[in-house]
Amino acid sequence: MKITTGIIFKHYLIGLLAITIGAWIIEEIPRWYTIEQDLIQWMVTILSIPLVGFLFAWRINVRLQRTEKNIYSFSVLIIFLTWILVLYAKAMVMGLIATFESGQEKVLESIAGYTIYQLWIYGGIGLIHGLLGGILLRLDLKKNLIKIKTARAIHAYVGHNLK
Repeated sequence: MKITTGIIFKHYLIGLLAITIGAWIIEEIPRWYTIEQDLIQWMVTILSIPLVGFLFAWRINVRLQRTEKNIYSFSVLIIFLTWILVLYAKAMVMGLIATFESGQEKVLESIAGYTIYQLWIYGGIGLIHGLLGGILLRLDLKKNLIKIKTARAIHAYVGHNLK
């Protein structure tokens, strides 16, 4: 699990750096006052990426135990879904905050708003990141599959001998 988690987070970091460089090239880096204004959204995004990463590292481990086929399509799906889950994590937290502030349930409105106005952005970035990053993730997973299998074999051997 440690190896897979490290691989996932390395690819998340590469993707975030590529997107930051792309945003810098087209001069769309957010200004500091924008970050201060939407600080909660930024914090939710930053905190949800590792949580989603741990979830998907666990799913990749399960997938690699069952089969090694279609790792590329699974890698693309994992990276794409990361973006979608980050979007909906933001929508839910902002909906909860709006609910507490107004006293009326606003979670569904928040999810609908984020779906209408931001899903295409997150979906587009997720698709591009998934297609390009999926290639690198697949190569990295295949390369490190021997390490993963060895670690599992050692873990199984040690666990069997302790009984």
